[in-house]
This record gives sequence, C-alpha cells and structure tokens, in this order.
Amino acid sequence: MNEKVKGTVYVMICVALWALIPVVAKMGQTTLDNHQFLSRRYYLKSI
Repeated sequence: MNEKVKGTVYVMICVALWALIPVVAKMGQTTLDNHQFLSRRYYLKSI
C-alpha cells in the first residue's frame, strides 16, 4: 500500500471509531439507575 492509501484508511478508521462514541456512551448509561446517573453527572460537572 502506498502512503496515500494508508493515510486514507487510517482516517476512515478514525472517523468510524469517533462516530461510535455516542453509541458506547448510551450503552453505558442504560444500566444506571436515576441515583447513579445523577451522581455521575454532578461528579463530571465538578471536574
């Protein structure tokens, strides 16, 4: 593979992984109850 193709593949992989961030975040929040979600939210807000 030449450098241009290799760079294009890396960029496509990066964009695909970046697009999965909301999906993974939503999956992580589905198991939280209201108290856990609120305490996590206020903890992250204080950082």
